[in-house]
Amino acid sequence: MTGTPGTGKTTFSRLLADRVGATHIELSMYAIDHGFARERDVERDTAVVDLDALRAGISELLESGGVHVLDGHYAHEVAPPDKTRAVFVLRRAPWLLLEELLGRGYRDGKAWENVEAEIIGVCLSEALDLFRADDVCVLDTSGATPESTLESGLATLEGKSVCDDVDWVGHPETLELLRRRTCTS
Repeated sequence: MTGTPGTGKTTFSRLLADRVGATHIELSMYAIDHGFARERDVERDTAVVDLDALRAGISELLESGGVHVLDGHYAHEVAPPDKTRAVFVLRRAPWLLLEELLGRGYRDGKAWENVEAEIIGVCLSEALDLFRADDVCVLDTSGATPESTLESGLATLEGKSVCDDVDWVGHPETLELLRRRTCTS
């Protein structure tokens, strides 16, 4: 489960894990708890995670068996492709994402860093670089409930539904959001 912070990854991951009887692994907490977070980047307000070490740790965890749902904006970077059934990339309208992140108390700069990543589809692009396109599924959480997103994801896994096609770049509300950003910066 990957996507920009604020798209609903953790809620969706927990629901999915509960529904399919899997173990939910919130990667940021797992990295901190298992010593894979090297330091704190104060300026960007984030933990700096050793992705190579975390990748090795996750591979070891998966070798022990069971079904796991990996949850984090870098899940696609640490999940071994040969042990991954599907990569869900959650997307959210940038104007809704900005409200969500500011509502969570994100600093303005950090919120905008994530909104810009969502606009250009960083997580999706990276996931497509690392996994077969058929294994990557976009789910648009804009205006959706966690339960409806879960049902869409499950339907996709069962071959009963197709993934969403999301492109925020030319969307009129995205352009207005960026205009406002430019005028207030």
